[in-house]
Amino acid sequence: MNRQALLAVLTILILLSGCTIEPNTTARQPLNESSSIPQTMPEEDNLEVLLSIVNEQYLPTLGSMINCEDWNCAEEIPVSMYYAWYRDFINSTTTPEERTERYSYQDAPGWAYPAEELESHVMQYFPVSTDYLRGSDIYQAAEQVYWIPAGGTNITYRARADSVEALSIEDGRLSVYISCSLRGDFSDTIYKVLTIDRSGEQWQFISCVSA
Repeated sequence: MNRQALLAVLTILILLSGCTIEPNTTARQPLNESSSIPQTMPEEDNLEVLLSIVNEQYLPTLGSMINCEDWNCAEEIPVSMYYAWYRDFINSTTTPEERTERYSYQDAPGWAYPAEELESHVMQYFPVSTDYLRGSDIYQAAEQVYWIPAGGTNITYRARADSVEALSIEDGRLSVYISCSLRGDFSDTIYKVLTIDRSGEQWQFISCVSA
């Protein structure tokens, strides 16, 4: 078959198959493998997905911070609360033996958390400065640890967003109307509005005030 005949056959096959060459408009962006939490959403947010993320990942992470008084910025939260919040995280991810080995402080009661360790975790979720955290009297500069002599923890608190109507979005920020319970059974429910900043690579808690 000569070249002209071959080109004619190929042209016919393309026309019959209806093939067209178009840009791939459904190509996905590379996933951020360092986190299972979506860092960006489609242009039109899927509120059901957001509701699931908030209830399953962010409200459990907020944890004991629902015990705080209203705060309009993260540096209104007392450093002692950040300490208690981090203690809850450590208690949920380590054994008593590990805690005794890693965080005992001069045979004194309570736990001493290395400064860089606590600060890194806190600043991942709250926009606070190192200067603010280290300005507290619970920061022991000589040993570079955060330490409170003793203290308990409330493990019954819970928070939830009841429906997609509890969500609103503006300028990259997600506001969530949440039900909070210190007892855990919502017989003592109070309501707050939690604001989450989604504009950066890591979502952060911006404010939490009474509704």
